[in-house]
Amino acid sequence: MRARPTWTLQLSLLIPLALAGCVTESIERPVGMELGRPTISRAVEAWEVVVQDRVVGTVVIFEVESRDGERFYQVRNPHQQELGMVDAEGRWWRFEPHAPRPVWLGTGTVREGVCRILEVPEETPFFEVPIATLAGEAQDAPDSSQN
Repeated sequence: MRARPTWTLQLSLLIPLALAGCVTESIERPVGMELGRPTISRAVEAWEVVVQDRVVGTVVIFEVESRDGERFYQVRNPHQQELGMVDAEGRWWRFEPHAPRPVWLGTGTVREGVCRILEVPEETPFFEVPIATLAGEAQDAPDSSQN
């Protein structure tokens, strides 16, 4: 029987060690991700929702700058924390704590959606309020944080 050369044995031991040191990295992105752009909007109007002389929520109307006339409606609690929204299609969405996505509640008028999100009757009055007033209330509120 012929003896194997020592270089063959050494090589057979080094190849698995070299391959074990290889590291690969893969990144997955949704199709079309590079086409995504932020939506820029600005608050144009605000309304307070009042039940028995108490503000139970606020509706802030945002106008999308890049799309002529498109609006969406942000629904907030009295502490200016977002509870949900009514989108440009008239769909009502409620943000649930720790949920990965908002919950779709239905579709209809803005008033119906706001009342459904705030869980108040549809006859509840809305009163217009200046945007600057809401910003001041949010900053002056004790124990509030803006994210």
